[in-house]
Amino acid sequence: MKTTYQITLFFAAILAFTSTASAQDSSGASAKAKAFATIVEPISIQKETDMNFGSVILEGSNGKVVLNPEGTPSPEGVSLASAGQAPAVATFKVAGLPNYSYSITLPASHTITNMREGGGDMTIDNFVTIPSEVNQGAGKLDDSGTQILKVGATLNINANQEPGEYTNSAGFEVKVNYN
Repeated sequence: MKTTYQITLFFAAILAFTSTASAQDSSGASAKAKAFATIVEPISIQKETDMNFGSVILEGSNGKVVLNPEGTPSPEGVSLASAGQAPAVATFKVAGLPNYSYSITLPASHTITNMREGGGDMTIDNFVTIPSEVNQGAGKLDDSGTQILKVGATLNINANQEPGEYTNSAGFEVKVNYN
């Protein structure tokens, strides 16, 4: 038979072992990490000049004026008058963090309306830009954090288009975002 002394010693050993094991489990290991955040200047875009397809002369059929982003118009089925408004691409100044690249979002189409009542509409589509890359629609800010964005497009003209000045005072929207 075991003595009370032996039983007490047995329970004291179990209790000591359990306390040591618990103490080792609760101490564990730890490490610390710093947290960082950088607030960057938001990208911005500001219109410099409006797009102008120039003065168009109808020639009896549907036509169009393709205005490339370099500013050269290519009339198809219409002629451009030498007098009147000169064709011009829309230009925008993009500003933000130096050397950051950005994406460009252009409208799918835009409608302009004859300022004369009942004069009809024309559609502008196939928007293109400079700068553009192989996948088009991307730019990169220079060392000073700016870039001039040039936008061209195609003006679609119906054979029976009413004479007059066409515009849309709301304008078309060009969006830019950091990549």
